[in-house]
Amino acid sequence: MPTVTFLGPHSVRRSPDGLIDPFSRGIPSRVSQAWIDEWRHRLPASHWTIEGDGGKTADAGSGGVPDSSWRRKDIITWVAAYDAKPKGYATKTQLLDIVDALMNPDRVEEVEDLVEEPEEEEPEEEALPEEEEGNLDEAPPSEENEGE
Repeated sequence: MPTVTFLGPHSVRRSPDGLIDPFSRGIPSRVSQAWIDEWRHRLPASHWTIEGDGGKTADAGSGGVPDSSWRRKDIITWVAAYDAKPKGYATKTQLLDIVDALMNPDRVEEVEDLVEEPEEEEPEEEALPEEEEGNLDEAPPSEENEGE
């Protein structure tokens, strides 16, 4: 079971949820993983230490493939590993659609508009020297015409 220790400037700090006893500075308190997951955003590292944290993403038995129990940030990391990048801001539902398309190739066309294709660099064509085009009416001076 994880423990949370208050390190802040005051000797006592109220619990972020207001339901459990206040935290005393320097004294570890046992809390559940669900409590940490819910209140993690209110426990900055500058004022709190969390020990025994079970992690941020729970895999609901899908074998390492993102599902609804995954956090959005972790899904983005997983999708990026497959060289797929969502266009603009993608919701968790849109990201899970992209995951489904990556895992089921038959659906790729359905979510193409959600994914930004990686840009491939095209080799630059070498500029060919332009052929000199002269005025056909003007012939280059010949040796015969030079004396005139």
